Amino acid sequence: MKALIIDNSQSYAMQLSKILSESHIDSDTCTCISDATANCENQNYEFICTSLVLEDGSGLDFAERFRQRWPEITTAIYLITSNEGMYRERSWIKSGITDVFFKSDIDRFTLELHSLARLQIKKDVSGKVLYVEDSRAESMRTTLILENMGLEVEHYDNAEEAWECFMHKGGIDLVITDLMLSGLMTGLSLVRCIRGINSKADHDGWVPILGVTGFDDVSRRIDLYSAGIDDYVAKPTIETELIARVSNLIVLKKLFDQVATQQAELVEQASIDMLTSCLNRRSFLDIAEKYMAQTNRNKHCISLFYLDVDYFKNINDTYGHAKGDEVLVQLGELLRNDCRDGDVVARFGGEEFVML
Repeated sequence: MKALIIDNSQSYAMQLSKILSESHIDSDTCTCISDATANCENQNYEFICTSLVLEDGSGLDFAERFRQRWPEITTAIYLITSNEGMYRERSWIKSGITDVFFKSDIDRFTLELHSLARLQIKKDVSGKVLYVEDSRAESMRTTLILENMGLEVEHYDNAEEAWECFMHKGGIDLVITDLMLSGLMTGLSLVRCIRGINSKADHDGWVPILGVTGFDDVSRRIDLYSAGIDDYVAKPTIETELIARVSNLIVLKKLFDQVATQQAELVEQASIDMLTSCLNRRSFLDIAEKYMAQTNRNKHCISLFYLDVDYFKNINDTYGHAKGDEVLVQLGELLRNDCRDGDVVARFGGEEFVML
């Protein structure tokens, strides 16, 4: 991650450079618009810090020239000034400035830097993308961008094959689909199919979907969100925008999976006896009630075994509680290994077990 500092004051430029360095951001410095423009010709900067007054103009002049010369580049330009009146006039917005920071409030600028550093996750994302696009040129360009981010890409030029991949291959972290595709299925149909099975327990869970469309009107966006997409980009796609939206959705998917895993672990912890790995008393009673109801409906037989370890107190008194625990662990393992699918084993009390 690299930044450009444009400032007349060498001491203040050094102060900014130090702040950037503490956020693991390298920086170049210069004092005028001409030198800054030359630097931008040869170097890609994630963001630029400029003061209001420069040797050959103002920071507003630089921002305006930068936006005119490189309209496709979305580099953030921060104006750092002591002029609060200029900030209130909002003239900096028209010049292409991203945000304004006051020299007296350098702490807020430092927080912004930390945030920027965290968002630079282009090379840190990982995952598998299902990408559907029937334009060869567009698919080659986008696939290259995604692979450069560190993502594995499964590309299809029609929704039918993409749907088969989603259903049978699994492990998809993000779906990116054009909405107008060759074939009988549209991208919108693919989105609806995916959302139709996302709630099923036997599937991988929620998968984010990024729509790609050449239409950017309000009614079409509403259709997309109603169908179930999570975000969209308009054609022609801007590389930096695509990277930002893909990164956000991949991170969101990872967080969703993490929460789902933690939730499953909590459910397991609440139902399993931690010593023996059998069900605990509470979960056994819940399951037994359902089994009994099913037995009554279907007129089936059901068997209940109640086991109590004889002379267990003597084991604890003679060999210690650690050995007593070992007895319970081994007994629980024996019972669980002797069960068929559908049979239930639980630790009902201290040294009491039940099998249903």
